[in-house]
Amino acid sequence: MPGLILPGSPGFIYPDPRIAADIAAAVTAHEAESDPHTGYATDAEITSILASIAALPQGELGYAEVTSNQGSITTLADLTSLSATVTVGTSRRIVVIGYIGVSVDTVSDTTAALHIRDGSTTLQTARNRPVGNSRQAVLQAVWVGSPSAGSWTPKLSLEREVGTGTLTMHAASTNPAFIHVLDFGAA
Repeated sequence: MPGLILPGSPGFIYPDPRIAADIAAAVTAHEAESDPHTGYATDAEITSILASIAALPQGELGYAEVTSNQGSITTLADLTSLSATVTVGTSRRIVVIGYIGVSVDTVSDTTAALHIRDGSTTLQTARNRPVGNSRQAVLQAVWVGSPSAGSWTPKLSLEREVGTGTLTMHAASTNPAFIHVLDFGAA
């Protein structure tokens, strides 16, 4: 390179020994700033970061919907295809949301009950008294809890809890019935 004077070449000026220490310190500081091996997280910091990430909500674990009616319900009945098998982590806060439309035949003394269940155990129930003459009402149940870690299958069931009417669960492509399972973070 033209104009470059290397040590030992004619014209090279050796630095004053009084500033040599300052030059060495500046070079060392620059190397420390650009050293690719500095600034890495320690094992303890990585463990802390991973624990923080693990505590965050994981979002949707499962979802199922139906778009067709299920009728003639008078006793406790599982709603067809409205269950979701999910994998639950250790010590997690889980939210299950169940949503359906429901109507009763002409009998107006009937109370409908939507249940979120784990096997035969009812976790949450929502009740409504649909108006007769097949007018549709909405039932929405929400359960928040911490089920055991591992595979888990919550489901929706419907029953006529009070009265003598016959229930129909309503669903359509524009208004599906659904079960939604969400992880809201560490319990």
